[in-house]
Amino acid sequence: MLHFLKRRTLFRRLLAVDLVILTLTLTALTTYSYYESFQKESGSLNQELRILAGSLARISSLHQDSGQLAAGAEQLKEIIVEPTEALTARPDEVALQVWDREGNLLYSSPDIPSMPKQKPLQENHNRRQVFPGWITMARPSPDGKYIGVIGFSSKYLARMNSAVLSEVFSTLLIAALIATLALWLAVRYGLRPLNDIALLVDKKKHDDFSPLMPKREYIEMKPVVAALNDKMQRLGNMLETERTFFADAAHELRTPLAVLGAQAHLVANEKDAGLRAEALAELEAGVERSARVLNKLLTMAKYHGPENRAALTETDLVALVSEVVAEHAPRAIELKQELVLDAPARVYSLCDAMAIRIAVENLVDNAIRYSPQGGQILVRLEEKSDRIFIAVADEGPGIAVADRTKIFERFERLDACPTTGSGLGLAIVKRIVELHNGIITVTQSLSLCGAQFEITLPRKLFDQVSPASSGHPTS
Repeated sequence: MLHFLKRRTLFRRLLAVDLVILTLTLTALTTYSYYESFQKESGSLNQELRILAGSLARISSLHQDSGQLAAGAEQLKEIIVEPTEALTARPDEVALQVWDREGNLLYSSPDIPSMPKQKPLQENHNRRQVFPGWITMARPSPDGKYIGVIGFSSKYLARMNSAVLSEVFSTLLIAALIATLALWLAVRYGLRPLNDIALLVDKKKHDDFSPLMPKREYIEMKPVVAALNDKMQRLGNMLETERTFFADAAHELRTPLAVLGAQAHLVANEKDAGLRAEALAELEAGVERSARVLNKLLTMAKYHGPENRAALTETDLVALVSEVVAEHAPRAIELKQELVLDAPARVYSLCDAMAIRIAVENLVDNAIRYSPQGGQILVRLEEKSDRIFIAVADEGPGIAVADRTKIFERFERLDACPTTGSGLGLAIVKRIVELHNGIITVTQSLSLCGAQFEITLPRKLFDQVSPASSGHPTS
């Protein structure tokens, strides 16, 4: 029992809430009924007094002889104090009086001197009056000649109050016990669908991500089942993506490693110094290519996980992009290419600087690799009211409309491209942009006639830190 009370369960929570509401409701209703019964003007006690006083007044009008009047009054009193299953008044706790309209006392219960002998005023007829030790009610006869007065001792009323309260609370206790049992059964039965869902999940194999199909569908359970099915579908998709990723990665590294092995064997066994030097150069180039593939695989793994989030820091994007262009300038000069940067003086943003740098480096590297010798590459940075744009355009062969979606998939390389790569660069760029709630698009460059990749980042992401607060001028 103590273990059940210590546990935090939905069953106990629902049962407790229902019991509290039920107890408060029953208490309020019984309290209202109790006070309503003893209302001074309209309570059940008043009704009883009024009926008895009216009966005494009628008896008086029918039996005008003093002997007959006393006999009728005593007979009425015997009826009142007659033992019953209900609470019974004792003879000394009930008093009767009869008055005429001139104010003469015609009859008073003998041996009860404590009952005040005070003529009831007309304005007090039908109204309960309180005297020391007594509560009385006066009612006139139909002909108005006589007034019957009935009085109950305060001791009797106190016993009546105690009896009523005892009955009320015993009734409340029984009702609460019955309601507790009923609620216990109702809540236990009502929560059974949760156990059914738990059993369905428990029976699933570790690699089974199919949707849950409960035998009965309840409106309240639909969000839970839908959320579980969505999570399982995402988990299944993620695991399938990871399997594909590792399979593709293994396939991607198998060929370079095999080539490295062959070139290493050739270097070790070649007698001619010139051929051995060529083989060594090829071996070094193969090692460099394998290292690039491995670095991109590590980068993809770093930014691909669903738990990854951009580590935002305040960054001058113009300075960042300028550094990337400066680092790639020697390679462009070697290929006689013109690498141009078009950007304003400053564009401050809150972003993951390292991630954005990797994205821009991949786009610039692709533009240099796919542009012909003597070609031009334009890197443009633009800021508008609610967007920031980073575009890289080249004079390469461009990308067909049909291929503009699949080039962002991992290990995807187009057959028409004159050079080879890992097929990971654009997938990395897309993931980084997604982490910044942005989008990346590829179109035909209007100015250079090649491909143009454009990163669009939402302005609202960058307004979390005010440039002025950190000492930087606004762009």
